[in-house]
Amino acid sequence: MVATSQQTALARVLAHEGGNVDDPRDPGGRTSRGVTQRVYDAWRRGKGQPPRDVFLATMTEVRAIYLEQYWRRVRADELPAGLDYAIFDAAVNSGPVQAVKWLQRELGVRADGVVGQVTLAATRSHPAIAALITAVCARRMAFLKQLRTWRRFGAGWTNRVADVERTALMLAAGSKQVPLKRRPVPGNGGARADPAQIRLPAGAGLAQTIAGAGLATAAAAETLGDSLRQAATELGQAAQQLPAFAAMASMMTALGLVLLVAGVGWRLYVAWRWRLIDGAMGGVMDGTMERGSLASRMWGWEPAPGQSGGSKFGER
Repeated sequence: MVATSQQTALARVLAHEGGNVDDPRDPGGRTSRGVTQRVYDAWRRGKGQPPRDVFLATMTEVRAIYLEQYWRRVRADELPAGLDYAIFDAAVNSGPVQAVKWLQRELGVRADGVVGQVTLAATRSHPAIAALITAVCARRMAFLKQLRTWRRFGAGWTNRVADVERTALMLAAGSKQVPLKRRPVPGNGGARADPAQIRLPAGAGLAQTIAGAGLATAAAAETLGDSLRQAATELGQAAQQLPAFAAMASMMTALGLVLLVAGVGWRLYVAWRWRLIDGAMGGVMDGTMERGSLASRMWGWEPAPGQSGGSKFGER
């Protein structure tokens, strides 16, 4: 099946991205036609040109950036029709590495965010490209719902992904004439869906502190109980005055158990949230995400070989 042309895919992406935007609530910041100021400056530096306002970028520059930074990065020319557009659009909105991870997770290959021969082979041999497109879009939506900016931009993202999926499926089915509307969906679907905006589960450290306090309290109560029993043996008749202290030891033991249960419960919740985020991110937490020590211990997560902090999975 003939792949979607880059020009066709770009026209649809631009329809979602809109024109010049400088929304302080958009993590992408100052943006023109989907190209952020940061990306534009970096691209111009790479060409030996001085930085300038992205609002002044020419369409020739914009097209070149999309081709070099996104289309080629995900090797869209080598992907099946429809899927190429879906991955390209996801790369523009959330970064090439993140988009590729969603695809790799569905293919069952190592989710390293790089399209190599293994990923391409798995894609070409996939028996149902339409189902693959739908699954990738579902992963994308699951990810978007985990972002702190979801409340602000969720409606636009939902409309955008739905439109992308619908169009991608038509392209995958061999349709040559897919209507293009300049404003196909309502809402700010062009807002940057930055992986760095993931709502991380708070409280892993607090949970450990609570559980530790519970253990310490219970240990102190046990020590006090031992001391009381020893005192009762030594004091004989005077031991009648010790019941109040014994009751105090029992209360401390109960408090320690409550704190311990609360701490363990919270730690389990935090681990569940990390598991949910890991799935939304594509199965491999990047070094730029601060994984709690709890999650690492409970689920055995380790950085993928060759990964370290400072990954550019959110570059746009």
